[in-house]
Amino acid sequence: MGTHVVEFDIPGDIESISKTEGNAAILGDYQKGSVLIRGELESLDEDGVAGIRIGTDIMLIDAPSNAQRLQAGVFVEVIADGIDIYPYIV
Repeated sequence: MGTHVVEFDIPGDIESISKTEGNAAILGDYQKGSVLIRGELESLDEDGVAGIRIGTDIMLIDAPSNAQRLQAGVFVEVIADGIDIYPYIV
């Protein structure tokens, strides 16, 4: 076990992002099925890239069009059809 450094990639499109409450989390079966990603919206760039803070890390996603109505600092959740995980060495 131990600590592993990985990069997450969401291979498909994220259809929606919604304001929510709760703790930051990544839940579900990342290899098959839906994965719920919940965290604090750290940033939302004009080009549609959103930064979601999950603990001490930030996950960048291509935000769907409905994200433009959200403000940084709120908790959000997205549902992805899976996540690819790639280990890397720092």
